[in-house]
Amino acid sequence: MTMTGSRRVRIALAALAALVTAHLAVGCTALDGDGESSASCAFAVDHGDRVYIHVGDVEYELGALVGTARQWVCDDTGGSEEVRDDEIPVEELTAYQAYAIKGIDPDDAIAVRESPKDELSVMVHSPEDEPLTDATERLFGDG
Repeated sequence: MTMTGSRRVRIALAALAALVTAHLAVGCTALDGDGESSASCAFAVDHGDRVYIHVGDVEYELGALVGTARQWVCDDTGGSEEVRDDEIPVEELTAYQAYAIKGIDPDDAIAVRESPKDELSVMVHSPEDEPLTDATERLFGDG
């Protein structure tokens, strides 16, 4: 039995959509064997016992420095062993300066950067019962 071109495209698009959805739901940074992050998970950080996920380009006004955020770690290799952030020495996790965003509670969103000259990344904490896109729209509007 052979597949038609349009059926192959539909299957490929469905697989891609499932993969993107799964990684956005996980929202973490995977480490390869050398401790470097891979690009297969969404960029995420841990700050104040909350996980924040990068949301892309939104309008905001930077507030005050609120501390340090650390790289969030996950295992996206599909194996049965989980990589937990407490199994990796904290000094091996990338540290980011965390800033408040004016008008938004830092429990909901922060901006981070690795060094003073790096670009800022806006990060949103999304409760389990609220999709990341809904949380972002609630906090920043529909842009």
